[in-house]
Amino acid sequence: MAKDWETPPRVDKVSLPAMAAMLWTRGELARRANDDYWPWHILRHKAEAAGIQPELLWVGVRLTRRLEQREFPLVDTSGKRFGFWLPSGAQENLHFLDRRLGGLLATERPEVVGAAGEQYLISSLMEEAIASSILEGAATTRAAAKEMLQRGRHPRNRAERMVLNNYRTVARLKDLAGEPLTEELLLEIHASITEGTLESADMCGRFRTASEPVLVSDRLSGETLHTPPPADELPERVQRMCEFANEARKERFIHPIVRATLLHFWLAYDHPFVDGNGRAARALLYWYLLRKGYWLAEFVSISRVIRKAPVQYRRAFLWSELDDADATYFVVFHLKKLREAVAGFEAYLERKTQEARRALDVLKGAEGLNLRQCALVQHALEQPDALYTIKSHRNTHGVAYATARGDLYQLEARGLLERRKVGREFVFMAVADIAAKLSMSGRP
Repeated sequence: MAKDWETPPRVDKVSLPAMAAMLWTRGELARRANDDYWPWHILRHKAEAAGIQPELLWVGVRLTRRLEQREFPLVDTSGKRFGFWLPSGAQENLHFLDRRLGGLLATERPEVVGAAGEQYLISSLMEEAIASSILEGAATTRAAAKEMLQRGRHPRNRAERMVLNNYRTVARLKDLAGEPLTEELLLEIHASITEGTLESADMCGRFRTASEPVLVSDRLSGETLHTPPPADELPERVQRMCEFANEARKERFIHPIVRATLLHFWLAYDHPFVDGNGRAARALLYWYLLRKGYWLAEFVSISRVIRKAPVQYRRAFLWSELDDADATYFVVFHLKKLREAVAGFEAYLERKTQEARRALDVLKGAEGLNLRQCALVQHALEQPDALYTIKSHRNTHGVAYATARGDLYQLEARGLLERRKVGREFVFMAVADIAAKLSMSGRP
């Protein structure tokens, strides 16, 4: 496997006059290097292709980054403080996220608020729970995991338990957002997200100890990618992280979305738990966004887009650690992925809007059906072999048991569903001629 990191040259090896001359004559490539935030090994290839001395270009770019950087309280294992800055592409993504996550989408898409929005919220929570678990190695499929959550059945294995834990934890973060971050709250989140999924139950809801060395390794090659700080440093490190999250110390303004991303990086870097650090870090990201009023973060699955780019995620972390404690790589990556997640949610809304319009066309003669029943019938038309239970209907739409039961029994009474008993549970499925039944119901 090709290496995705090469140690950059030392900045003090090229003279300042030579560097200044290079920046004057080659400013466009230097600008692109910072706008796209190339690491050394990418910059080297770009410079060689342009006939430029790579070391010279790197020194100029690195000096620009140092001048722009701001430090924050996380220190690496050598005691150096991490820094970050926002190149133009990151600022553009930040502006987009500010407008969309902060509520503009609600004015353009009123279906995401109120009772109608509950279905979108529940579906998004399921997607985040499933993607986050699979990202951490849960051996399950999206279909099986979603079926478990919809039907409300008990998880059959560790992978499904990971999904259920993630679902419940993400759903709780809105309530926890009103509380300041403390060691106790962090442990509570970890316990909630890892219960019944770790090698030992004793590892749940506590920090790792000196007798539990943790290394972050590449799953394929086994190569060590990150060595977290010693366990005896964790109490002080976690305290500093909590102060940073709670803005306990007077400092220059850091944009809330950037601070949320830095908290994600901080927890991942310190790796305070034996296992479950990735899930806990993403939960912390959501917790902070909700705390700062980005309420649409509830609807957005960051894990789903990260899951599609696990190598990029790993590289962003690795480059941030090894390139002079520059967390900008991680910030740039996360702002881009958050934007993709928001765009994905907007595309999901558009699909659901189109589905609702098609459903209304199909069901225009079936008077008296509510939106939940219309959605179920539309699904049954597309997947005639699908099975429905009171639990699955209740979990899909976030309604009371009696409401879900009434929906299904009314559809049965209309001749659109048939009911069978499987074990102790009633299961509903579409009648064989459901499309004809709907056509008949629309006739005068």
